[in-house]
Amino acid sequence: MESWKKILYISWGIIFIHGIGVSMFSPFLPLYVKELGITNLRAQSVWSGIILGSTSLFIGLLSPLWGTISDKYGRKPLIIRTTIGISIVALLMYFATNVYQLLALRILQGICGGMMPAFTALIAFNLPKDKTGQGLGTLQSAVYSGNITGPFIGGVLSDWIGYKNVLLVIAVATLIAGIGTLIFINEPKRDQ
Repeated sequence: MESWKKILYISWGIIFIHGIGVSMFSPFLPLYVKELGITNLRAQSVWSGIILGSTSLFIGLLSPLWGTISDKYGRKPLIIRTTIGISIVALLMYFATNVYQLLALRILQGICGGMMPAFTALIAFNLPKDKTGQGLGTLQSAVYSGNITGPFIGGVLSDWIGYKNVLLVIAVATLIAGIGTLIFINEPKRDQ
């Protein structure tokens, strides 16, 4: 198999697993907020929206910074930082005892985010020029496939093993993505 195809398929798997991991949280978030002491239905909705949105807000705000850092220090270290960081945050969310801690951890999860600019640049750099569109399209399919599959798995698992235990599954899934990056992704040296 050509090296660019190998890195593309491995990257697809890593992004897919990561996408599942980070999106498993959303279906049971309002129920978890209730479990953390917010019993008013309206307050649960508000807190769930704030907690869910805070992660995306910080990912969006900091993605340009992480892209700049990945240009300077390499894409692979940034991807590993993201996956391991999100794994640690998911583990810490398991121990959250109130919504304020959960919100702070979701903000931290957003700060840890920003993997896609690095993966996009890594893949684009490794693809033959005539395969760039195909490769980047394949990469996007991993993002959407993981984000679609994750809530389904999270909803099923939360029913089977409980909300808090799904956070442990998220920690393991994102850790697997980080280990997969460490082992299987090789970033070629670039001319400065």
